Amino acid sequence: QYLSKNDYKIIIQECIDRDNAINNEVSLFHLASKFLSYKSSFVKEGTMKEYRTVFKGLEGYESKKGSKLILRELDNSFFDKFEVFLSKKPNSRDSSKKGLLNDTIHKYISTLKVFLKWCNDNDHLVHPDVFKTQKTNFKKKAYNEVVSLNENEIELFKNLDLSNNPRLEKTRDIFLLLLWTGQRYSDIIEFDKSTIKHNTWD
Repeated sequence: QYLSKNDYKIIIQECIDRDNAINNEVSLFHLASKFLSYKSSFVKEGTMKEYRTVFKGLEGYESKKGSKLILRELDNSFFDKFEVFLSKKPNSRDSSKKGLLNDTIHKYISTLKVFLKWCNDNDHLVHPDVFKTQKTNFKKKAYNEVVSLNENEIELFKNLDLSNNPRLEKTRDIFLLLLWTGQRYSDIIEFDKSTIKHNTWD
């Protein structure tokens, strides 16, 4: 991997005076803020939320570790420890459950690597392990169970009287529209009459 003059300077300084070398580095979370600002101009809010969730997980890991995360030290050993941390993370929705699902942990790592590759592309020194395939104990499932509704079940939803609860009535109607059009929720909520052209939703 190519090292600039400044990279060598940081490495040598770390050998001589590690505390000052760390203090002079660009903060990992400062880079995360710049990354989010860059991405916000062309990715959807759902993806932005994924990025923010991963950075929040990193903050939690750093707090538990009790020391500052250093960009160029995020190697395979870090990824292993971060996965274990995520597997034991308290569940915000259900206090009786602990840890994230394997698929979610896998998503955290792949999303984090997108950020680290961006750091590398912007001349910030990252560990070469970032570009390796991560060997993990938290395997992504080969498949997920597909749950579907039959026509009779859809009719039950459609005919259910929810007139006394407008919020649920609206939610049900959006759900039915999702079923009948096969569109993403993010596309449904942006639906506007102006997008109908020649009797077709464009």
